[in-house]
Amino acid sequence: MQDFFDNTIGVQARASVISQLLLNSAALVQWDPEIRSVSALNSDGEFELFRGHSAINRSEKLTISANDTAINYRVKGDRLSYQVQFQLTAKGEMTVVNESVMVETSPKLNVPLTLLRPIAQHAFMTNLRGLANLAERWSDSEAPQ
Repeated sequence: MQDFFDNTIGVQARASVISQLLLNSAALVQWDPEIRSVSALNSDGEFELFRGHSAINRSEKLTISANDTAINYRVKGDRLSYQVQFQLTAKGEMTVVNESVMVETSPKLNVPLTLLRPIAQHAFMTNLRGLANLAERWSDSEAPQ
């Protein structure tokens, strides 16, 4: 994997709410408008994502994991595989979310990664804003588990 880009946003929500949303695969359809549905593939925490027709990958397999410092999404797509790492930093009632995207070194694309980078970064930032808007509407007790 190679570093691709980073996005950062401040969210007026507690880190626990954002974490709950990121760990809940079903919540993806609420903050990523290209994802049409999410279905569990197995009991190991692997999910299949179905996207709209304009996405680079038509289908993707997602694995979500977490440790003390980050929540990680590993995505294996039919054309591009990538990893998204979300680091949450609590600052009172606000949380800073840093999103780092890494891509596989030999994708099956007809476009060079350098041309794809600004388009992908903008799309991921749009999704991050969607996550922020969703998190700001939830309290700790209301966020989906």
